[in-house]
This record gives sequence, C-alpha cells and structure tokens, in this order.
Amino acid sequence: MYQKYQAKLKENTAGPNIAIMGELDAVVCPDHPNADPVTGAAHCRGHFAQTAGMLAAAIGLNAVKDEIGGGNITFLATPAEECVELEWRKGLIADGTLKYLGGKQELIRHGVFND
Repeated sequence: MYQKYQAKLKENTAGPNIAIMGELDAVVCPDHPNADPVTGAAHCRGHFAQTAGMLAAAIGLNAVKDEIGGGNITFLATPAEECVELEWRKGLIADGTLKYLGGKQELIRHGVFND
C-alpha cells in the first residue's frame, strides 16, 4: 500500500539507503482561497515546497545516478503529518484502516523505513 508514496533512484543495490522526504498534508482552513469547498482542507502550510525540493533533488540525482557508487536514495512522500482531523483519523483507527494518527508512524508500521 505505502509503496505508492516512494520511488527509488536505483533498484536492487547494495549499500546504504538514504531517504529524501517531502511531507504532504492539508489543514482545515475553510477561509483559504484554495480550500476544498466540502471539507475546508487547504494545502497552505508550505509542504508543497518540501515536495518540490524533493522532486528537484530527484531530477538532479537522476542525472548523475550512474556516477553514484553503492547504495540508493529513496524519495518518499510522507502523508498526514499534521495532527488535524483527529476524529476522522480516530474513526480510521477504530475500523482498522490506521493504527497511528501520524503519517510517519504508519510508514514505520508498514516497513517503509526498513532498508
């Protein structure tokens, strides 16, 4: 499930794996001009800039990936980093969809950081 949130620079390489992460989430801010009209959620916390930085790093490193020795780099989008919509998330915990309220904790639980 969480594989869709990551991309590896090189596949099947021995050596260390470094993660470059961009956090993704929204906050409830119905007055924001780009807020979702139904939920009031808006991506207005600057995390989009983290993702842009992660993508810029991916483009640059991809250009020199054959010159990088052993090891790998994983580009990882980290969802649900803010403690918002707690009642909704607690419902997801109750129905077994989530175990933790935060995105990184869920990624850890699903083994995304194991390598």
